Amino acid sequence: MALLSILAVAAADDPLPRADAVVVGRVADSRMIVHRKARSALFYVRLKVEVESVESGHVALRGAKELDLRCWREGADGHHPIPADGTRFHVSLLRHGEGYWTPTGLDAIELLDGSTGRAFPEIPRREFGVGGIVGGAVGLLILVAATYLRYRGRRDRTWGEAPDEGPPPEAEDGEG
Repeated sequence: MALLSILAVAAADDPLPRADAVVVGRVADSRMIVHRKARSALFYVRLKVEVESVESGHVALRGAKELDLRCWREGADGHHPIPADGTRFHVSLLRHGEGYWTPTGLDAIELLDGSTGRAFPEIPRREFGVGGIVGGAVGLLILVAATYLRYRGRRDRTWGEAPDEGPPPEAEDGEG
């Protein structure tokens, strides 16, 4: 019994999810989307993978000969390595409900046959330039316009004075 409880705790602490499939494949085609950030670039890579062999997960693959595999990289973070076009590799995969697959971990891809990983271009850092200046000027104009519209009818008072209550009420005479 103690052994079962130890295995249950170890399984609960397992940081990597269980693979739905483990395959050897070759990259037939790929697309890369670059999302520039202030200090780096985030690369989304979508690979069209031709399945060469299936080590496990025949049921999850449902006889598919091609897979849509999605990876990402930002600087030194992300999936490493990501195979280039024509590269053979071994990978453990997770299936997503939308029909695409992702590696089970950031280092779940193993390149085969001495292939090299995908090279990522060096993206220059964004500098604070014309866009920042124009955005700041527009924001300042909006602030000035809002302040003007808020206080335009109150020019006769100074800060801290109470608003006028109108003319004092007339004293009532008992005559009349």
